[in-house]
Amino acid sequence: MLASGGSADPGRVEQSLTSATEDSVPIPAARSGHSAIYDPVRRRLIVFGGDGRDDLWALSLGQTPPRWTRLVSTGDRPPGSYAHAAVYDPMRQRMIVFGGVGLDNDLTNEVWALSLSDLKWTKLAAAGVPPSPREWQTAIYDPKRDRMIVHGGWTSPDGILDDVWVLDLSSSPAWSQLPASPSPPGHRFHSAFYDERRDRMIVFSGSGSAEAQSEVWALPFSTGRWTELGTTGSLPPAVPYGRPAIYDAANDRIVVDGGIDRGVWSLSLESLEWWRIASLDAPIPRDGQTVTFDPVHRQLILFGGFTTFDRVEGIDLADTWSFNLDTGTWSEIDSGGPSLGAGHTAVGE
Repeated sequence: MLASGGSADPGRVEQSLTSATEDSVPIPAARSGHSAIYDPVRRRLIVFGGDGRDDLWALSLGQTPPRWTRLVSTGDRPPGSYAHAAVYDPMRQRMIVFGGVGLDNDLTNEVWALSLSDLKWTKLAAAGVPPSPREWQTAIYDPKRDRMIVHGGWTSPDGILDDVWVLDLSSSPAWSQLPASPSPPGHRFHSAFYDERRDRMIVFSGSGSAEAQSEVWALPFSTGRWTELGTTGSLPPAVPYGRPAIYDAANDRIVVDGGIDRGVWSLSLESLEWWRIASLDAPIPRDGQTVTFDPVHRQLILFGGFTTFDRVEGIDLADTWSFNLDTGTWSEIDSGGPSLGAGHTAVGE
């Protein structure tokens, strides 16, 4: 399961400063464009990178209250990155990171694996022709075929992409392009999921080649043919940047964090009906945050993001929130640290 979002135009990096060094703060520094996965074996949230950082953090979800811990990894590690995609590989208990923007503001198509048992990074040398370097793409793990599926994103000079790529993980890693037609409009800042009941990838929201999108597309792996799903009900409004979302397998639905408009929506994959979940005490509007599903406590975990205040160009956030799917209520997870960056800078386009 993956949740990722967008916060800036291609080529722009938002950075946040704190009043203390990173090693002394009890929570991750404010950031956006990072990635997050849920580690079910150790019941923790893993956060990597964002805004050119290369640090690694864990939020323990098996204790009350949850606590952040900075993880010390070994081996070569990915360059500071944002706008990458990450998946959890359950067969090998590792986090796989693909693409994004590095420290020199260059796009990459590298693949890195973090072993969650010993926190060792390894760069994967995959055979085959890889996807083009890109940012704001999505990635899912296909458990039936033991592979990672990458969709869309943005690259230069091609712009917004609509391609689908497969990284086979079953033996020696190898790339191949998945022929899929007819292609939906190109996507970036979108969300993607593996629908295990119907053996297909679901793609939602983001921005296409012309405008913001709120369509839902499905790619059944049995046919390789994209289909736009005709949904009904209270459809989330289209926004230019992504809406992080999770797949709730137990209830056969996706749940969407509103981000910049503070709503929470649910889409039944059986009836294809949207409805808005009453959400109380929502966090301030933002984009570029991650939202990850904690299935044990049936909650969404939101971390970080980028928000804009009156007369301020923008500021990254370091707050952590949970959304209870049963009660429809938000609550902030207080880890004892600051929730806003003390300052910020923007590197121009």
